Amino acid sequence: MHRADFTRDSISENSRVCSRHFLKSDYLNRAPDQGKKLKPGAVPTVFEDYPKHVQPVATRGRSSLSIKKREQIAGSSPRKIAKVTAFDHCYCTTEEKHTNKGAQREQQLAQQNKILKSKVVRLNQQLRRKVKKIKTLSGLIQHLKKENKLKQDAARILEHEFSGLSLELVKNLSVNQHKPSHGQRYSDIAKQFAVTLYYHSTKAYEYVRKILHLPHVSSIRNWCSSVNCQPGFLSDVIEQLSKKLEFGELSRDVSVVVDGMAIRKQTQWSKKEQKYTGFVDYGGNAVVENSELLASEALCFMVVGLGGRTWKSIIGYFFIQKVTGEVLAQLVKTALAILANAGFMILSVVWDGTFVNQEAAKCLGCKFGATYESISTTFHHPTRNYSVHMIFDICHMLKLLRNTL
Repeated sequence: MHRADFTRDSISENSRVCSRHFLKSDYLNRAPDQGKKLKPGAVPTVFEDYPKHVQPVATRGRSSLSIKKREQIAGSSPRKIAKVTAFDHCYCTTEEKHTNKGAQREQQLAQQNKILKSKVVRLNQQLRRKVKKIKTLSGLIQHLKKENKLKQDAARILEHEFSGLSLELVKNLSVNQHKPSHGQRYSDIAKQFAVTLYYHSTKAYEYVRKILHLPHVSSIRNWCSSVNCQPGFLSDVIEQLSKKLEFGELSRDVSVVVDGMAIRKQTQWSKKEQKYTGFVDYGGNAVVENSELLASEALCFMVVGLGGRTWKSIIGYFFIQKVTGEVLAQLVKTALAILANAGFMILSVVWDGTFVNQEAAKCLGCKFGATYESISTTFHHPTRNYSVHMIFDICHMLKLLRNTL
């Protein structure tokens, strides 16, 4: 090892290391006549009066161990000794330096891996706590009420409609998290919940959509556009009202409200129907004389629940320009017959006190005389054996009285 040209390649089976390079503690306790024998795992640590090319090179930032400490750990296992020699000093060749650097790099990577694992554990804990908070839809609705993002009435309706649902809806929606937007599919329950929540509060829907994987607003619009909403009486709406009546969710006694709203005269191209819309239209296959004229008014029919929990829903609309009393009376009879077939009992018909409405009331059977005794504001139901009251809207009648003064 004194030679300047001594390398690892020069080592052979006959190469030996002098005993001066070992401490006394590196030898086994044996009788003098038996000779010296090193302990298993002993390594040379003493290098005195050696040339500079084999002197230990001190590395920056590394602390050296004293000989006394080496003697203390000499009796330990070879693994501990190897750790001490590997991180103490670098002797001899450049290859050993690179080996030490590689060991340091492995230690740094192990430390970084430990930090990343701890971060993953913390994130999983946060996710579990978040899922635990919103475990059921009822808890989610209560959270929305607490954050003032959902009104009391809307929350009550959602709790009534979806109180029996469990975490199954959340699991069903979570399936689409890793799917592209064009490949996502939703069950009927998910669609019903999304449409109901979006209808009652768009802000609440946007907030919930940040937590749960709900469909986009455009998807809800496409689902709603698939419902038949052409002019005329809306059969799909009446069918849903009839189902809710069977389940006891709606009151049986109702009132029909008839009113007209002014609209702008214009035509629009309908891609779905491949024709221009905006003309006079009574729906279905009804043929009218003025069907080529632009509509200036939308005549709407709305049903309102009486007694208990009030509710209201549009059941039909028509595009008109001018309507006669006879035509309006016929539309009212049709509406009363449809609602009666759905299971409702119509107690009254409410509309404004215009001349056309008065003529329609006369066609239905009402009478307007000069004296109070000659006035009759009831008429017979077209398909049922009971009377229906005709009521002029009080606010509109006060406005007409003001205009005449």
